[in-house]
Amino acid sequence: MKKIGCLALSDDGKTLKRCTDKDVISVIIPSSVIEIGDWVFDGCTSLTSVEIPSSVAKIGQGAFSGCTSLTSVEIPSSVTWIGKLAFKDCTSLTSVEIPSSVTKIDINAFRSCSNLKQFIVDEDNPNYCDIDGVFYSKDKKTLVSIPGFFNGDFTVLNSVTKIGQGAFLGCTSLTSVEIPSSVTEIGDVAFSGCTSLTSVEIPSSVTEIGGAAFCCCTSLTSVEIPSSVTKIGQGAFSGCTSLHSVVIPNSVKGIGKLAFKDCTSLTSVEIFGCVTVIEKYIFFGCTSLTSVEIPGSVTVIEKYAFFGCTNLTLVEIPASVAKIGEYAFHGCTSLTSVKIPGSVTVIREYAFEDCTSLTSVTIPLSFTKIGGWSAFSGCTSLTELHCRHKKPMDELSKCFVGVDVSKVTLYVPIGCRYDYQHHPFFGRFARVVTEK
Repeated sequence: MKKIGCLALSDDGKTLKRCTDKDVISVIIPSSVIEIGDWVFDGCTSLTSVEIPSSVAKIGQGAFSGCTSLTSVEIPSSVTWIGKLAFKDCTSLTSVEIPSSVTKIDINAFRSCSNLKQFIVDEDNPNYCDIDGVFYSKDKKTLVSIPGFFNGDFTVLNSVTKIGQGAFLGCTSLTSVEIPSSVTEIGDVAFSGCTSLTSVEIPSSVTEIGGAAFCCCTSLTSVEIPSSVTKIGQGAFSGCTSLHSVVIPNSVKGIGKLAFKDCTSLTSVEIFGCVTVIEKYIFFGCTSLTSVEIPGSVTVIEKYAFFGCTNLTLVEIPASVAKIGEYAFHGCTSLTSVKIPGSVTVIREYAFEDCTSLTSVTIPLSFTKIGGWSAFSGCTSLTELHCRHKKPMDELSKCFVGVDVSKVTLYVPIGCRYDYQHHPFFGRFARVVTEK
């Protein structure tokens, strides 16, 4: 390692490895450097100016991240690659000029530059261009990034087919956006953190909504998902705390985990069509959700799917479901009854734990495996348990921790009452009643 002032370089002097003084105000990078390494000036909040020599070809990931006092930077015409998050949180940066040499800019290179007013791209750049300060691909088919300082309404060019990853990320003053029918894809984190965006009309040309595409759009009250969409990415609408309702059309074949996590105003969800898995954490913390329609195509309800949905009163589990995962309905304190269909063979640990309003549970004949512990623990209002098995399942004795079974009536098949009454666990129930 070689050191020049506060700068640590590789032995050959070609790679700038780190800055040892986080309070540095200005820096002149030696002309031997061809690469500014990852996170070199990360958190140098006092850095106001940096001189990058014409020898530099690459600016690494997070190289100037968090340089909150940096007001301008001159990128030399030798640079070909700007890494991911390279200028993240450079909140004093007002303008960026991209030379013709730059052919690759990784996602979110200028993320959360909240005072950035414009991108200026050299007209000879082969891959990129700017229109009115907005950053596009050269062919104008991808919207790469909008300046972080933008406020008000925005209209996407009619030529655009893809809204790129993080294109509007953190544009907190964006109030509305008009997306043309040319767009087929909304990229990952495209509108994440657009806290003033109240509504968005997704055109019927869009087939994919990327991961976290509208994450934390806290003012978004409604969204209409068109029937052209086949995939909703992971965390696509997570943290949209003002979103009231959503209808998922039958064109959708997959909804990623966390898709609607912590949508605390969401009251109802209708899922149609071909979805086969209710993914992990998909409605986690949706505390206003009162009902959900699960389509007959679903075979698995994954872990934590409805965790903490404290106002969920009704859920109809279709006869297609074979597995209910860990903590799937944990803490659904308003759920009063659940009928587990004959298709279910597995219920995992804590699946219905602390469903304190649950009064009735039906265990189907198909049941072959239940979570080792506490699937229904803490269900303190339980008054009825309907078991379809002709012989008592020993595994069930571990599933009602914290439930006073001496107050619960047990319903069993005709001709099986004796075996249940003389079982060490089921014999403790208030009554054993036979039913068809």
